[in-house]
Amino acid sequence: MRKLFFTIAAGILVLYGLSVKGMLPAAFTQALLQSSFAKPPTDTVIEGNERVTYEVSGSSKQAVSRAPMGRGTPEAYKKYAIAATYTNPQGLVYESYDAGWTADKLKVLDSYLQQFPKGAEYERLAAVRVTPESSDWAGLFKYRTVSQSNGMHVENGSVIYLFNAHTIQNPLDYGGTLAHEYGHLFTNYWLAEKEGKHTDDPATGWAKLRGFTSSMPVRWSGSGLGSSHAWTPAEIMADDYMQMAAPPAFRARLNRTGTSGYDFTYLDSVENQALPPIETLPAVAAYWKKLSGVTISSKSAMPASSLTGISAYDKPVSPKYPYFTERVLRVSFTNLGSGMEYAVRMGDENAMAYNGGHTDLSNTRSGVTSIEYGIKSVNTSNRTYVKDWIPSGKGYVQILAYNPATGQMTYSQLYPYDFSSPYHPVAVK
Repeated sequence: MRKLFFTIAAGILVLYGLSVKGMLPAAFTQALLQSSFAKPPTDTVIEGNERVTYEVSGSSKQAVSRAPMGRGTPEAYKKYAIAATYTNPQGLVYESYDAGWTADKLKVLDSYLQQFPKGAEYERLAAVRVTPESSDWAGLFKYRTVSQSNGMHVENGSVIYLFNAHTIQNPLDYGGTLAHEYGHLFTNYWLAEKEGKHTDDPATGWAKLRGFTSSMPVRWSGSGLGSSHAWTPAEIMADDYMQMAAPPAFRARLNRTGTSGYDFTYLDSVENQALPPIETLPAVAAYWKKLSGVTISSKSAMPASSLTGISAYDKPVSPKYPYFTERVLRVSFTNLGSGMEYAVRMGDENAMAYNGGHTDLSNTRSGVTSIEYGIKSVNTSNRTYVKDWIPSGKGYVQILAYNPATGQMTYSQLYPYDFSSPYHPVAVK
């Protein structure tokens, strides 16, 4: 299952002709900020809610549903009438429950799925359902495993659900979600077939390669830890697959907003960025190839950039209006080579812990070693500008790097900072 991962709209519009820095009352400015941002949903799911799984042990046939309660449940599509269907040449059925999703759109969706690296697991997928069910989740994967004398297997009949079809009308905007949900099929199938293990087993070969440390709150089976979608191994695996296997159409650029207004469909939407970027760990792709015989990625490792410093100062919003200034942060980082693109992400303390909170991502810059973060865009015709959002207290800074030539993205570690003093941000040790 993939959670909607929003990038908060960056800042408020300020009228040049009506306000200069410091003129608006603080309470009014704060009210505008609060009305301009919609926080991502708080992660309150229980362990296992990343998917709908029916675990069947031996002949007991005791089915246990782990479907999330409320909105976004996998059977909710049944309240809608089928609007269109498409069956591809291999027999995979696509069903639309939204009038805007025609058979032609379903065919385009299938053309993307056919670009994913696939193996024997593909035969286990029976349907892809596109539903207008409003959900805090972007998609969901439903499957069934059986444990028999000859080992563990994923049975035929797996289904991928893509939610919010009433809002998402462009097949490309489902790109990352479709790759993520297919990643659940790929990883569950091959772990069951080759290692006889579930994704939350800490003894999998993948777990040994992914860069976990003993202090990380990974939701392994029997860990006793509470819910955390971001730290659920199945979700991390599926995001790995999405990053490595996404076809070129999903790799067009680093910070690409979908035509439906969503940012979560592209490479910068990896949920757990406290772990090393998968593109820095080619041994993981080699591991999946050894299990499946399928080459997910043959790209070389791409390093991550690192933060080298932050300074704060006032800057004129526009040369035409030098007396209107705004605080900006110059974020400096290591350069990974020619042609690379970079962006800066900031988040508050809650966002750092994957509990919602505010985050913002700067515009992308190419071939630089620093980015001025604070003014996202300026419209001189109507004398307005949009601010990058800056934490007011404790938060984090992160550097994202993108290689247009290979379509690879990496991200730095999360650097904790205290922004309580606006012009003197302090690194938190």
